[in-house]
Parts: sequence; structure tokens; C-alpha cells
Amino acid sequence: MAILTEFKKQISSDFNIEKTNTSIKEVLSQLKNNIMLNGRIVNETSNGVTTDLISLSATAKAIDHKLGRKIAGYLILSQDANAVIWQVSNSSEDLTKTLTLQASGNVSAKIWVF
Repeated sequence: MAILTEFKKQISSDFNIEKTNTSIKEVLSQLKNNIMLNGRIVNETSNGVTTDLISLSATAKAIDHKLGRKIAGYLILSQDANAVIWQVSNSSEDLTKTLTLQASGNVSAKIWVF
């Protein structure tokens, strides 16, 4: 899931506009290829309510990241308790679909996956 769409160049006979078009296209291309920007905040649904706060505990939890590709990493954006959160290695885990996390205690966290 890309957050940036392809740049549509404005056609012009003006040299300065063409130079600007080229510069914008180069910068956007670099941003589009940045794996950290090509991600999303994960969410979960419970009792028909969707939230971007993921509940974690001392029990490992598989989270569906919905990236449509193998996950490269994750960032904890915020959390509501003082707890350590880590990725659990699981040889049977399908990294194209899930990320398994565990915490040192009960915590809800907002997580960016990329």
C-alpha cells in the first residue's frame, strides 16, 4: 500500500517549469521508495468497534498488519502504560500477514508498521 501516488508531470514549453517538474518527480520518487513511509497504523476490531490502539499483554498476540507484503519493521507511536513491547519470533508466523508482539504488562499501543 503506497501512501504516495505517481507524480503527474505538467507539460510546458517553459524551461523553469520543466526543471521544477523534474526536481519534484525525483524527490517524490525517493519518498515513495522509502520503506518506512510506505506503511500504516494497525488497528483491531472488538465487538464491532475499530480502534488504532492495540491491546497487548504478557501473552504473545498476532496482529494482522494488512500491508500486503512482508513487514520490514514497526514503531511504537504511543502507549498508555509503562511496559516493554517486543516482537516474538515464531517460525510458523507468516510475516506477509501478521506481526506477533508481546509486552511486559498490560498496555494499549498505537503501532506503525512498514
